[in-house]
Amino acid sequence: MRAVPGVAQVGLSQTRPMVGGGYWDEASTASGKKADISVHHGSRRFIEALGVPLVAGRMALPGEKDGAVIGENLARALEVSLGAQLKVGNEPKTVVGIAKTAQYSDLHEPHRVVYLPFDYEQ
Repeated sequence: MRAVPGVAQVGLSQTRPMVGGGYWDEASTASGKKADISVHHGSRRFIEALGVPLVAGRMALPGEKDGAVIGENLARALEVSLGAQLKVGNEPKTVVGIAKTAQYSDLHEPHRVVYLPFDYEQ
C-alpha cells in the first residue's frame, strides 16, 4: 500500500479508529494512581498513519512486549514520564514514548490511550 500514489504512511492495527476499536482497561502506577484507558495494539507506524505525533521518546521496538506509548493526557493523569513503570490491566509495562493526545471514537472527550506493540511489520 505504501507504493500507492498519495499514501503517506501505512500502519497495521488490531483496532479500528472512529468505531470504538481497542478495548477498555485500567492503567495503574505503583503509587496507586489509576485511570481508565483505551488500549490499542499497532505496528510502529500505526500512530504515524493516524497523524498522531510522538512528543517524547519512541515507539516500542519489535519484540519489546513490555514497552508502551501513552497519550499526553494519560501521562498527566498518572503523573508519569518516560521510563515510568505502569500496569495495563495486570501486565507490567514501561513507558517508552508519549504521544500527543488524540481523539478516536468520541470527538468531544479524548480518551486516555495506551499504544501497545503489535509485532507485524513488512
